Order: sequence, then structure tokens, then C-alpha cells
Amino acid sequence: MQHDRSLEELLKENDLQKYHPDFVSKLGVTAVDHLSYVQSDDVKQLGMSQPEWRRLRASMKKAKKRQAKAVCKTVSGFDSDF
Repeated sequence: MQHDRSLEELLKENDLQKYHPDFVSKLGVTAVDHLSYVQSDDVKQLGMSQPEWRRLRASMKKAKKRQAKAVCKTVSGFDSDF
């Protein structure tokens, strides 16, 4: 299985690494999966702009699609052996 990106890596890939400490300390977000529970009002209190939040959400959606494709390939690979 492929390595899951950390929250810090995801933020860095989107030039948003400066928000990492605040995601952890102010919102209690310590993993990428936790971001699905974050709302725009939450990031607003961190000082994140709406365009930055949209960019991060778009990156999260792409990552989920890639992960789902990888799982499907793995599952279909197992199915072909049966």
C-alpha cells in the first residue's frame, strides 16, 4: 500500500505550511483525514483566505481519488487471483 501523506506534507505541497501549527494547536487537526471535518469558519479563524481553503480542499479531493483508484486496483488484482 502506498504511503499516506501527512498533514504537514499536504499543506507544504499547497504552499500553506505556515498554517500547520495552527491546524494542530487551534483546531486539533493532526491528520489529513481530519480535514474533512474542518469548515470555512474554522480556517477563517486561522487567517486562511477562501482561495487558500479552496486550493487545499481541491488537493484533498485529488488525493482521495488517487487513493480510491489505488484501492480498486489492489482489490481487482486480488479478485483476478480467485
